[in-house]
Amino acid sequence: MILRAFLDDSEMNQEPISVLAGFLAPAGSWAPFADEWQSGLEMRPKLRYFKMSECMGFGGEFLGWSEESRDLRLRYFVNIIEEYKLLGVGGVMPTAEYHRLFRKSPQKTFDVPYFLMFYGLMAGILSDRDSIENAISAKAERIDFVFDDQPGQMEKALSAWRYFKEVTPDNIKPFLGDPPIFRSDLTTVPLQAADLYAWHLRRQETVKFTGEPYQSPWGNAGDAINTANWLWSSQNLEVMRSGLDEASPVAVPGGIWPK
Repeated sequence: MILRAFLDDSEMNQEPISVLAGFLAPAGSWAPFADEWQSGLEMRPKLRYFKMSECMGFGGEFLGWSEESRDLRLRYFVNIIEEYKLLGVGGVMPTAEYHRLFRKSPQKTFDVPYFLMFYGLMAGILSDRDSIENAISAKAERIDFVFDDQPGQMEKALSAWRYFKEVTPDNIKPFLGDPPIFRSDLTTVPLQAADLYAWHLRRQETVKFTGEPYQSPWGNAGDAINTANWLWSSQNLEVMRSGLDEASPVAVPGGIWPK
């Protein structure tokens, strides 16, 4: 069975944390999921697309909505995610700590955390494949990845794909699917779900840095959704930074992944 993950970022390179997250499921689940999500978009009041920042800020497609109507639509979308048993996956990186260690890197690839999070999240998912398979009750033949468009970052990320495949451990390499692809979340429905989860994960994890309480606007909906997230610690980043000093100018060394 082929598994496919759709991933988006939330406030990348902003304080206090950068997040890259989304959902993973058997490839065959995504078409019917997209149909139901599209039905949710076409409910009145109709949405051309879903974007969490517009939803929470009552702008764009949500301009003029009431809080009650917004929360009802959010619960509808979250219930679809729960119905299809999508697995939430995400990487969380403390932005200030990243810049403390990487701001003097001679490689512009590391100007922002995206490159490291891009490969780190894929590596984490592939390395913990057994846990992933147990969470979605499916065995994986391979795992493919779809990311939201990232102008200025896509080219840098894909330029290192060949190297990433070369350094991938032999026990993981067979499960590494086709090269990642990038799509617009305005037209690729599963990326709209990824946008929702990335936003939620960022708020959920920000609590640990600020202490400010967070309650999801969809209440108890989605309580049965399973998640697998990776937090970059200071130690992870320090090891990666020291490894970078000895690494190829193209990418980071293999075998050092976020846990």
